[in-house]
Amino acid sequence: MFTMKKLALVGAAGLAALSMSCSDSKDTPSGVITGHEIAGSATAGYSVKGTVTADDGNAIASITLLPENAVLSDSTPDASGSTANFDVVLTPVCIAAGEMTMKVTITARFTEGEAVEVVTKTHVCEESSNTDINKKTIDVGGTGVAGSFVDLDGGTAYTSGQLAANVGKIDIVYAPGFITGQLTRIYSSDAIVFDNDVLLANSTTDVSKIFRDHHAADANYEPAIIWTLSNTDQATVKAATKWADLSDIIAKYDPEDDIDDAVSFIEATPGVAFIVFTTGDNYHFVVVNSASASTMEILSMGK
Repeated sequence: MFTMKKLALVGAAGLAALSMSCSDSKDTPSGVITGHEIAGSATAGYSVKGTVTADDGNAIASITLLPENAVLSDSTPDASGSTANFDVVLTPVCIAAGEMTMKVTITARFTEGEAVEVVTKTHVCEESSNTDINKKTIDVGGTGVAGSFVDLDGGTAYTSGQLAANVGKIDIVYAPGFITGQLTRIYSSDAIVFDNDVLLANSTTDVSKIFRDHHAADANYEPAIIWTLSNTDQATVKAATKWADLSDIIAKYDPEDDIDDAVSFIEATPGVAFIVFTTGDNYHFVVVNSASASTMEILSMGK
């Protein structure tokens, strides 16, 4: 596979989540993370909080949160300047009744160097599969320009005119939405960035250039990847009501170890289901509507 995507495996039901980084560690952090904690309770809800401060003459480049046994409302909170605060909702993922430990690795990258801190908190699970599946239906626009560029984490479809401002969020691209007459294909953003055979453009929008320029300008940008599913797994996805129902499928797809099995595109056959590891480092399932390839249902972990 052509991808350069680095592993950022997010905790999910049925998995002991892994977190690895391919970034170069610096001997001198050039900044600190303070006040970091998992706050709250099972009753009131949890959040991950902290403050990142860069040393004099340095600046914050990015903040990344990688959870284990939990999901976050935002894994890359806003970061700029010399000081940044974050307060992100954390939802536990229960795969068995009893105590389990939620863990979040916080990485702050500066213009020079990085700092890493880890926070943990114990949560008592009352039941084994208490995380519902969120389902959201989106219209990707048929053969028009509306909604061809999909942010699965945000559950939003953008038009070609909105692409440049949102390109870093885009996970999949529905090609016929901006190229009339092209085969009905859904491309991963990873394929558009790294596969030289994928050149998407029409008279008004050079999609490939927008994605590739963004990749060249943002060293922390990680485009999304797609895997196909067996017929049996597709049936499981369509019938699932709890995220735990999908844990065995997710366990088959590691963004690092199984990267060679990723594909550039999916043929948007009505009824087909596939799995995506997104720019926000989350797993989502996508099911193409059985009656119309321009309508898709996004399945994500309940939050």
